[in-house]
Parts: sequence; structure tokens; C-alpha cells
Amino acid sequence: MAPERLSHALAKGTVYRRLVEGSRRRPFPARSFRTAWKSRWMPGRCSSPLLRCGDALPGDTIKGLDPLLVVEVLSPSTSGVDATRKLIGYFRIPSLHHYLLVDADRLVLVHHRRAEDGEIVTRILPPGPLRLDPPGVGFDPFG
Repeated sequence: MAPERLSHALAKGTVYRRLVEGSRRRPFPARSFRTAWKSRWMPGRCSSPLLRCGDALPGDTIKGLDPLLVVEVLSPSTSGVDATRKLIGYFRIPSLHHYLLVDADRLVLVHHRRAEDGEIVTRILPPGPLRLDPPGVGFDPFG
């Protein structure tokens, strides 16, 4: 894996901060994470910003989080994997409703969401506020 570019790290930080701000405004438990985690549905580790709703997890939890949202900030070396293998792998997670691909260089957002019938619906969006239902969180991934 290539070293992370400064622009990539800054974009991930912005997405994470905006997600934290948006989730704090909710009346139900919602927690944003930025650290690496493991899932039984995806090989390896995920270090992307994610949002989880529900009861607090024990402090020693290291595997099997049930995210509602995962965000990948695209980089030239991994964008193909993010848009294919990770897309398929993340939607194997039953709790996942949203998968966002943030292209910080081109200011484009690709939003994949699981519809009620299980179909994955994709939208390509310009920069600006985004509302995610569920869980009813709004934020602007670009700041």
C-alpha cells in the first residue's frame, strides 16, 4: 500500500469531523469512528470513517462492528478497489445502508444506498449537504 497523501488524510479528517457533527444532532445513539476495525464480512481492516447507530459497544470490541455508513475517500492507487471489491464486500454487511465514495480532487460524491427491497441505488452528487436516511443524519463531506 502506498503512503497516504496529505490531501487524502485531510479529506478523511474533514469527512470524519462533519460526520461527527451531523451525528451529534440526533436524538438516538450514533457514533462515528475513524480508527481501523475488522468485520467478519470483509477481509483485512477498514480505516475509513464510518457511522454506527445503536447501543454502546464494550471497550474491548475489535471485530464485527455493524456500521450503517462507510465512507471511502478515493485515492489514485485504490479507487478501482473501492468502487468494486469494497462496494460488494461492504454491502454483505447486513447493517450497512450507505457507502460513500468521496473524490476530494474532483469534488464529486458517489452515494450507494441499500433500498428497502435490497437493491443498491447509486447517485452521483456535487458538493453540498447530504442527508442520509436512515438514520436521519445530515452532513457535508467536503466541509
